[in-house]
Amino acid sequence: MPFFALDEVTVRFGNLEALRSCTMAVGRGERLALVGPSGSGKSTLLRVLTAAAMPSGGRVSVDGRDLGGLREDEVRALRTRIGFIHQQLGLVPNLRARQNVAAGRIGRFGLVRAVRHVFWPDRGSREAIDRLLGRVGLGDRAETRTDRLSGGQQQRVAIARALWQRPDGVLADEPVSSLDPARARAVLALLTRLSVEDGLTLVVSLHQLDLAREFFPRLVGLRGGRVVFDRPSGEVGEAEFRALYELSEGEMDDDRRAEVA
Repeated sequence: MPFFALDEVTVRFGNLEALRSCTMAVGRGERLALVGPSGSGKSTLLRVLTAAAMPSGGRVSVDGRDLGGLREDEVRALRTRIGFIHQQLGLVPNLRARQNVAAGRIGRFGLVRAVRHVFWPDRGSREAIDRLLGRVGLGDRAETRTDRLSGGQQQRVAIARALWQRPDGVLADEPVSSLDPARARAVLALLTRLSVEDGLTLVVSLHQLDLAREFFPRLVGLRGGRVVFDRPSGEVGEAEFRALYELSEGEMDDDRRAEVA
């Protein structure tokens, strides 16, 4: 049974079809990269997998459970099993690294316990968070305010926060888009290594073919909300990848009009 599955999923926002009849399955422990231009549907697909966006048609399931048939409290419980790394990270700048990591588990608690967990964690939780920060290479940064960390270090805090949920799967939306090539490679090496060590299902959206090929055995190409290809990464060639990003005549006209405006 796959951990994530989409069956003919379509997502509409008004007149816009963000996803069109998408079908794919991601097995437990699998590592998969979504590639495609901005607006191709990558972010929407990730949001659908956490029920943050609901399909207009088709079926989405997580660990065999149809998201459309779950109550709101069941959806919330299921989300605690999925770590999400946002493109903008969503860290609280004036909190310490340890506190930002602790925030990864507040979805499991009520308000009072959540506040206590972030600001006054018990000794066991504090030591476990510090060990987790050590795993991502920040063992000496637990007390450092997040806004005093580099971009790559902040990305590592975001990874640790996702792992502190003790998830079964992790989704990451363009997690290295703001990093230089060397730091991007280091972050993806860390993320994929940790997913293998913990047996996590990992789905990441990327723009860089070289990184996608290096770290992910399977690539899914999206364009215009549709799945264009879904194959082992070694079978996806440069020309096929470039074709995802080629602008149509209409898109070029839109760009020209924007430049004039």
